Amino acid sequence: MSTSESTFTELLHAQAQIWNYIFNFISSSAVRCAFELGIPDVLYKQDKPMCLSDLSVELSVVNSSKISFLPILMRFLVQYGFLYQHEDHYFLTPASRLLVKNEPLNVRSLLLLSHSQAFSKAWPELSDWFQNDSPTPFHTAHGKSLWDYMGEKNLEY
Repeated sequence: MSTSESTFTELLHAQAQIWNYIFNFISSSAVRCAFELGIPDVLYKQDKPMCLSDLSVELSVVNSSKISFLPILMRFLVQYGFLYQHEDHYFLTPASRLLVKNEPLNVRSLLLLSHSQAFSKAWPELSDWFQNDSPTPFHTAHGKSLWDYMGEKNLEY
C-alpha cells in the first residue's frame, strides 16, 4: 500500500470515528424513547416474543401517524443490542430488562436523570469547568450541586 493510500485509509477511519462521536447521542436517545414508550414493560408483561403489530397495539401512546416509524426504532434497538429479534418477533435482552419497572435492579431512575434537562445542561459546560473553580460541571451550569438542585426542585428520579 502506498503512502497516499495509507493516509487516505487513516483519514477515512478517523472521519468515521469523529462521526461516531458526533452522533453517539442517538443511541441513548433511542433507548430513552423505547423506555418512555413503554416497550420494555410491554415485552416483559407479555413474557414472550411479540410481533411488531401486536406491540404497536399495546403501545397506545404512539400516534397512529407515527406507527410506520416504529420498525425503524425497533431495528435500531436490535442493532444496538437493546432488543433481540427472531424473525418478526422482538424480546428483551439483559440490558433492556434493566429498564423494566418490576425488575429489582432496574436503572430507570438513572436513565431519566441522565436525560433530564438539568443534567444535560451541565455537559456543554465541561470546558468552562476546566477553567473555573467550580467543583463539578453541574455546579458550573447551575451554581449548586446536583443533590442541592434536586432538593430545591423537589425532583425524584
